[in-house]
Amino acid sequence: MWFGATILITAVAAIATTGAIDRVGNSGWRREHARAQSFVGHQFQRVWGDPVARDALARVIAEDFDTDLELFDATGRRLARYGQPCRVQALSAQVRGDAGPLGTVLLCPGRGRSGASLRLALPLLAVAIVLWAASGLISRRLARPLVDLAHVAHEIGTGKLSSRVRLDRHGQGEVSVVAEAVNDMAARIERQLADQRELLAAVSHELRTPLARIRLLTEMARGGG
Repeated sequence: MWFGATILITAVAAIATTGAIDRVGNSGWRREHARAQSFVGHQFQRVWGDPVARDALARVIAEDFDTDLELFDATGRRLARYGQPCRVQALSAQVRGDAGPLGTVLLCPGRGRSGASLRLALPLLAVAIVLWAASGLISRRLARPLVDLAHVAHEIGTGKLSSRVRLDRHGQGEVSVVAEAVNDMAARIERQLADQRELLAAVSHELRTPLARIRLLTEMARGGG
């Protein structure tokens, strides 16, 4: 779980860093946004006094740019709405005349762009799930040798000296070195205990013969007075 969380946090941090660098070092989007505001304001400035021409221009912009559009007068009263009510503001253009502000044009993303955002979010969610699953498989593969090593060490500690860690042919790294050391240690302990048993058997055999002779002589002496 921590492996997957690390991957996701790293991805989020990379995206945030890229966005911060883009906002600090690249002001192209801001310039384009300002140009769009100026363009929309100038277009509506020419037709603001003509409701029919203003309505036609607003419909053309709303349809061509696939946006929801609202018009407000200088006091903030809504004059017209084209499409759905604005929930997320994308562009607000001030319409100014020679005598001062005439009104405001508010453009918001339409339904198509909201659907596009959802279609973009679904692949990102799928990628996050795949990354999480892959990180789980990788972490299990990395942790399995350690689990086997701990199990073998526990069995050796309980007296089962024949237990060994299964080594991969292509296994390299610190875990393989520790596994080889544990296997070598278990083999040496097993061999040492076997040697001790052989030594005890030999000593007991060597002691058994003179003890039998002493017992025989004792019985003979006791029987012969």
